[in-house]
Amino acid sequence: MAITLVAIAALAAFGAQAQSSVSLTGNIDLGYAVTTEKGSSTAVNTNEVAADATTRKQSRPLGNGAEGWTSSQVVMTINEDIGGGVKAGYVLDMNLSSWGAGADSANQGLGTQRQSFLSLSDAKLGEVRAGYQYTLQDQIQGGVGRATPTGNVGGRIQNFSFNTDPNRAALASGKVNREGYEVISAGNVTRANAFQYASPVFSGFQGMVQYATVADDKTSTTANAGGKADGKLTAVAAKYSQGPLNLGLAYQELVSDAATYGTAATKDLKVTTKDTTFAANYDFQVAKVFLNTFTRKSDVAAGTGMNGTIDTSAWGLFKNNGSLKRTGTDLGVSAPFGKTTVFAAYGSGKYTIDTDNTGSGDAKIKGRLLGATYDFSKRTSLNAYYAFTKATYEGQVNEASKKNVGFGLRHQF
Repeated sequence: MAITLVAIAALAAFGAQAQSSVSLTGNIDLGYAVTTEKGSSTAVNTNEVAADATTRKQSRPLGNGAEGWTSSQVVMTINEDIGGGVKAGYVLDMNLSSWGAGADSANQGLGTQRQSFLSLSDAKLGEVRAGYQYTLQDQIQGGVGRATPTGNVGGRIQNFSFNTDPNRAALASGKVNREGYEVISAGNVTRANAFQYASPVFSGFQGMVQYATVADDKTSTTANAGGKADGKLTAVAAKYSQGPLNLGLAYQELVSDAATYGTAATKDLKVTTKDTTFAANYDFQVAKVFLNTFTRKSDVAAGTGMNGTIDTSAWGLFKNNGSLKRTGTDLGVSAPFGKTTVFAAYGSGKYTIDTDNTGSGDAKIKGRLLGATYDFSKRTSLNAYYAFTKATYEGQVNEASKKNVGFGLRHQF
């Protein structure tokens, strides 16, 4: 009997030391939107189309992956208290599709992983993460400075993207060439297989560091036909939160170093991207204001093996010593009126490309967004929005813009 009681006590003590929990949370946002893109060449199926046919208009239901007012997703979180103030955990964050044919594969409800990482934390020492996760830049931008809760409906300079052919004039035949279309985008890096450390919070301050690396070695039976690509991401960030004020600052550097096939011993193409993001928000009770500003610059250094083969189009890649710089600022406000919350945001940015011997080009980006939500409860709400983003540049022939008008129903669990 005594032995049994001792065994029960031991098991109880072990259970108290190692308690675990599993939770499922998420967000389902389904709606309908009309998206109008001008200057886009992605809607045509022939090599050349009439210049006035570069407008693409889509009317469609939303809710797959990151589309819609917010992102539909499901998150599984596992936590274990292993004693002594130490906790272990795992997070699996996935896109959630509700229309049968998802953004990833037809008829799959769960899509691409957003995050999948293990963690080990101590209240006095901080937290360590390992796995697929948001970069520090994206954590600061999304966690501190996002002016509206929108997903990919547009209106934010921090995440603008145009599928356009902006620098190509109409041909003598009155047509534009489809084959040369490109993407003008903010160029942010959103995820990485990385190690991350976050310090404990001291008087509202917290520091973070992140590191990721990838090496892709390729070999062949053909003599000297190998290739190699290395990528490294290093980042630091700091956050401050005290009362109604929240601040965040992140810096990251991504270096890609590659060799072409047949010259495995020589690195022929190196691209270095440096990114600085500052974000802030302040809660006045009657309204909450947001600020988000970023600078991203990519520099290319190419060896003799790559010169002459890099695309030198005005808005895409560029030759040795070329650079591409993106800057932007978003300002936003949200104001609650009972069960209704109104959102507004305005942003402006610049997209600057400079090549070694083929000239330069600049594009100015402007965006604005208006939206509102009506809360049926703490978890269920209606939403409606209007977003418009536009690019202008010297010698512009066709307008490059994207307009989104939509509405939807959102449920959180």
